[in-house]
Amino acid sequence: MLVHKNSVYRLALTPQQKEKKKDYLLQQAVQTNRTPSFEEIAKERQDLLDSMADEYSESFVSEEADYDDVLDYLEANGTIRDQHELNDEEADALFDQYQEEVSKHLSLKAGMEYALQEMEEVYDESLWRIENELEGKDCWRVVTVKENVDPTQVDGLGIFWSFEKDAAEALWGGEHRRKPNDKTLRFRAKIDSRYIDKAGTLYANTYLWGPEADKHEVRFFRNAPIYVYDVEVSRNKEDWENVLESGQWKTTPINDWRRC
Repeated sequence: MLVHKNSVYRLALTPQQKEKKKDYLLQQAVQTNRTPSFEEIAKERQDLLDSMADEYSESFVSEEADYDDVLDYLEANGTIRDQHELNDEEADALFDQYQEEVSKHLSLKAGMEYALQEMEEVYDESLWRIENELEGKDCWRVVTVKENVDPTQVDGLGIFWSFEKDAAEALWGGEHRRKPNDKTLRFRAKIDSRYIDKAGTLYANTYLWGPEADKHEVRFFRNAPIYVYDVEVSRNKEDWENVLESGQWKTTPINDWRRC
């Protein structure tokens, strides 16, 4: 930054300074990398858990409240002070009035318990994979580029990768902006677990429903170095789908370092 005659000018960084800045930011990210607890992940995924609990409560964990369930529920939420002070007629009337509400409450509670159990199992599996399995394994990332881009020279490959080859995919949003000859690239690289964003990876792999499910994602820190083995190329979306079906690829070796 340069100050001259009360004016402030921001000086452009040299390429070397830009690389040093990237290294510094990466170092800061790595130093603060931590493993969030399941409770922290579940809190971030509360909307998803609520949807799962609602679905489960209607499908296979439906509960029907009995007499004690209703009175315990009403006593717990303060609707009644002491169920033992009720006579039979009062208790019967409350049961008839609140059984449906309490049944729904118990079903949602059971659905939430099942959803939490399912998500925790996925969390444990993902954490074990990060700590014991991913180091040195292959990972893949799919991107789209313009026709004149040399796929072997692409850098800044992005942070979202997949540890399952067939799970890596490009997002086809903004299809109207793509040209027919745009190329789709699938990079294959080596996982260095030092640069795995643990929180991001755990969060991504606990998305159990919807379009983000089953992505088998490994998420790296931005600017992390990654060793790229090769890149597979297709010309456009239709060609990419044909390639997926046929299993035929045009593979170009890279065998060099890039940044995420």
